[in-house]
Amino acid sequence: MGIRSKLFELGYRNSDAIFLDVCQQLLVPGGSLVCLLPHSIIVNTEYQPLRTAVEKEWELCGVITLPEGVFYLTANTSTRADIVHLRKKAGKVKPAIRSYFANAPSVGIPLNSRTNDFGENALEMIVADARVRECVVGSA
Repeated sequence: MGIRSKLFELGYRNSDAIFLDVCQQLLVPGGSLVCLLPHSIIVNTEYQPLRTAVEKEWELCGVITLPEGVFYLTANTSTRADIVHLRKKAGKVKPAIRSYFANAPSVGIPLNSRTNDFGENALEMIVADARVRECVVGSA
């Protein structure tokens, strides 16, 4: 089976675009994808056509914004990333899902050597939220 990347053909020549297209082709209708994407794809205007194309194939279940530096200790990068939850659209019309959006200002560990006050793990609170659980369980 040959994989064709629609997003790559739109001009998004990066691994994130190809990854989304490959997942869209491999998942069954109604299948869920939870992945990390660069924060820039979620917020920058230059990625609006990419987001529009993704929304034609996927339902947006949720986005969790992670703090800057969350990957510094393991990958030596301060690049921001978001956890993105998508569900591949099914052929039949389904009722609209309730999307969740959350910000995790801390993850319970120090993100650099200068920080002693690193706060609670906001991800635990987000996952415990009934709205998030409803969407995650609804996609299982």
